[in-house]
Amino acid sequence: MKSAIEFVKKQLGDIPEIAVVLGSGLGSFANRLNNKTTIPYEAIPNYPQTSIIGHSGQFIFGTIGGKKVLAAQGRFHYYEGHNLETIVKPIKLFHGLGIKTLIITNAAGSLDKAFPPGTIMGVNGHMDCTYRDSCEDPAMMNHAKYHDEALLKGFKTIANNLAIPVTIGTYCWTMGPNYETPAEVQNCKELGGQAVGMSTVPEIQMGAELDMSILGISLLTNYAAGISKTELSHDEVIETANQTEAKFVQLLTGIIKNI
Repeated sequence: MKSAIEFVKKQLGDIPEIAVVLGSGLGSFANRLNNKTTIPYEAIPNYPQTSIIGHSGQFIFGTIGGKKVLAAQGRFHYYEGHNLETIVKPIKLFHGLGIKTLIITNAAGSLDKAFPPGTIMGVNGHMDCTYRDSCEDPAMMNHAKYHDEALLKGFKTIANNLAIPVTIGTYCWTMGPNYETPAEVQNCKELGGQAVGMSTVPEIQMGAELDMSILGISLLTNYAAGISKTELSHDEVIETANQTEAKFVQLLTGIIKNI
C-alpha cells in the first residue's frame, strides 16, 4: 500500500478528516463537495479497479461544511474474485492518509416489510453470513469499536432535524454475486438481521482493527428474496438509489457537518 498512499498524498496536498465509501448508485454525494480533486483508481500505483455498475472507480477529495472529505466512488467485492486483502485496501489507504473517521454506505435488501425500499438504516450491528469458515451461526458484532455510538447518535439527530425517517438495524454480509435465496433470507432474519448485502463487513472489520471511528449506513433499495413477489435485479437497486439519492445526500451532508 505504501506506493498508493504516497501517490494519493501528493495528489491531495492536504490531509482529509473524514472518508466516505459510497455504495451502488450513491456516488452523486461527491457532487456536493467543494474545491474538488479527482483521482481515478487506474492512476494509483498497485491499486485495484472496479467492475460493477454504479461504482465509477475514483476518489473525490473536497470540502463540505468546512470538513475535508475523501469520498470513494466505487468499492471492491468478494464476488468479483478479490481476496479479503484487496477488498479492504481503501480502508488501509484512508488510515495511511491519517483519516480517523470512516463512513461506509451501501445499497442493501430489506429483511422486513416494515422497512420498504427507500428506507435509510443506520447500522448498529453486523454479521458475517458467508459461512466461508464455519457452518456455525455467525456472531452478532455490535460493539462500539465497530459501530461508533457518537456517530450513530449524530445520524439519528440529523435525520430527526431534517425530518427524514430512518431506522437502526443489523447488516448481514453474504457472499454473492447471486441474490440470496428465500431460505438464506429467512436464516438472516432468524439470526436478527434487518438488511442483507454483499459488502461492508470486511471494511468495518478492518476499520475497527485500525482504531477508526465507524458509521455504517444502508439504503434499503429492495425487499430481499421471499419478502415480496417482485423479481430482484441490480437495475432495481440503481433505480431506487437514484430515486432516494437527494434525501440520502442531504442526510449524509448533515452528518458530516455535525462531526
